[in-house]
Order: sequence, then structure tokens, then C-alpha cells
Amino acid sequence: MPSATLHTVTLKNDQFLLEVLPQLAGGIARFDWLDGEQAQPIFRARAADADDAEPNSLACYTMVPWSNRIGHGQFQFEGQTFTVPRTRDNERYPIHGHGAFAPWQVVAQDATSVSVSQTYTGPGPFAYHAVQTYTLDGPRLRIHVSVTNQSPTTLPFGLGLHPFFPRSPDVLLHAPAQAMWQAAEDDLPLSLQPVSGEYDYRLPRALPETTRINHAFTGAQGVITVFWPRRELHVELMCDSHYYVLYTPPGRDYFCVEPADHPVNALNLPDGLHGLTVLKQGETLQRDYVFTVRNDAWHATEERQ
Repeated sequence: MPSATLHTVTLKNDQFLLEVLPQLAGGIARFDWLDGEQAQPIFRARAADADDAEPNSLACYTMVPWSNRIGHGQFQFEGQTFTVPRTRDNERYPIHGHGAFAPWQVVAQDATSVSVSQTYTGPGPFAYHAVQTYTLDGPRLRIHVSVTNQSPTTLPFGLGLHPFFPRSPDVLLHAPAQAMWQAAEDDLPLSLQPVSGEYDYRLPRALPETTRINHAFTGAQGVITVFWPRRELHVELMCDSHYYVLYTPPGRDYFCVEPADHPVNALNLPDGLHGLTVLKQGETLQRDYVFTVRNDAWHATEERQ
């Protein structure tokens, strides 16, 4: 259901219904596959009574100019120390970029595509212009994101996407990766180690029932796939990024697989590990995310419990 107070942009083709809220992070409120007269959620839909200032109520949003946390709200680059303000009062560190916490504006729209933009000028060291374009293309949702450094200071930039997937008892995840960052109590990375056990999604497997995973994975390869076998439905995510964060809060009706071009606290990781892109003034970073939905039956012959 569209928001009663926020402007909703609705896109539709023969297979999908997509609702975008430009004023709330430029994010997605609803992404459904149309199964005849029924709408099947691919992303967890935003509740009708959700807080109009809370991006985590969305079905999906973009993280710009960084994703996840910046430890202690500071980073060093080219001999300078930069302080980044907290993005939300209930978080210890700045989280998920500035883009999620300010409105965007519609700059182009038709029946199956919409582009929204945001210009950020501070506080903090970052100044940028960002554009998100959502396009329904047959069985695919394409999301193109760009960010241009508008600061006279050369800085490292990163992009990520934060989709929320419905968590049913039968859901399976296939998310190949080579290594995972062990996390401290404050969710900052401690050490990089090979994936193993309940952190190994190189073959499709169920999510842990009681373990809270909130870790960054590196060396992501190929397609990330979420399966809902009882619905005979799955979604494949392709992107030009090699990291993702997996978040599995126990007892909730969703989980998150967040593709990004850098890991958690990337601005404080050594060269070769951070994944960020250094942009001079006027330079642009772009990323593409493609969600392909398939409604053919899938039999979990390779599932590992």
C-alpha cells in the first residue's frame, strides 16, 4: 500500500510492481512479483504504519557514499584525519552513508523507470551528487547508482545496497564468498578468515535459527541467490561488487544480504583490503545491481543443514 504521507512513485510491468519513496532515502517501499492476481513479495514490504523517517522500514535502499559503519566516526586519508558525524542517534558510529537519511528528488520517470537524485554538502568531509535509477526490464529489476565527488578534497567513496528479504522457514541462501571478517561486539571487523560452518554459503543452505550474523564477506563470486522453495520462487542478484554483508536477526521476518564494493569500516582498513574508490573532485563512481526473479521450481538436492 502506498504511503499515506510520502509521495509514492509506482512502476509496473507484466511481472512486477515496484513502489519508490523519493522522500525516504529514495528507497523502495515494495517490490512484488505478480503471480496472476496475487502479488508475491521479493523484498519485505514496508508496513503501512511505518515511521516516515526510518530507512530501515523500507524494502531496500542505497548506501552512499559508504556502507555500514565507520569506526569511531573517524578515518585518515593522505595524511589528514576526517571526522564523520553519526547518521542516527541510536547508533554508536556513523552507519549506512548519508544518502539513507535525507530526501531525494525525482529527475526522470516513465511507466517502468524512475531516476532520483540527491546532493549532499555536509556536515562532514563528503560533498557529492548521487543518482539512483530503477528500471523494470522483463523479469529483472535493474538498479543503477552513481555518485560524483563535489568536494575539492580527494576522498575514498563506496556504494552498497540494503535489500530486506522475506524470511520464511524454508528460505535458502546461496552466496559464494572466500572469506569473512570476524566481528567485535560493536560489529567492527577484527580479522579475516576463510568461510566455514554456518558462515559458508558456497552451496545453498538454510539460515541459522538462533545465530545473529552481521558480518562482511569478501571474495564474493558469481550470483547471490535467495530461494523460497514452497513458493517455487527465487531471485538472483548480480552486481559488479565483490563484498556483501549478511544480517540475520533471530526471530525477525526478514534478513539482509547487502552487496557492496567495500567491507565494514572500510575507511579504516589497510590498502588492499578496503575496496573503496578514490575520487577527485568531479569524478564519478557507478555500480549496477540486477535482480532476476524466476518462478520455476527448485529442488534443494544440494542443501546442507
